[in-house]
Amino acid sequence: MIRITDRWYLDSDSMQFIIYERTISKKTGKDVYNSRAFCGNLFQLKNWLINKEIFDNIELLNNISRCEELSKTIDKTLTGVGKK
Repeated sequence: MIRITDRWYLDSDSMQFIIYERTISKKTGKDVYNSRAFCGNLFQLKNWLINKEIFDNIELLNNISRCEELSKTIDKTLTGVGKK
């Protein structure tokens, strides 16, 4: 297996690329590799990993969106402040 990140690993057979997720077993404390996706090509593999990371971090994305909205609101509110 090829390590992509600490979480994601890649393997293949003659037909596909297989993405494995590394987790720690609650019973034994050892690494466990669970297959998560089967991709026909590297483009699909890349897209699957990117989408998975985005959806797993959706709260982070929501916070970034709220910060961007707050920044725009502050900019709009402060426009003209201090000008005579």
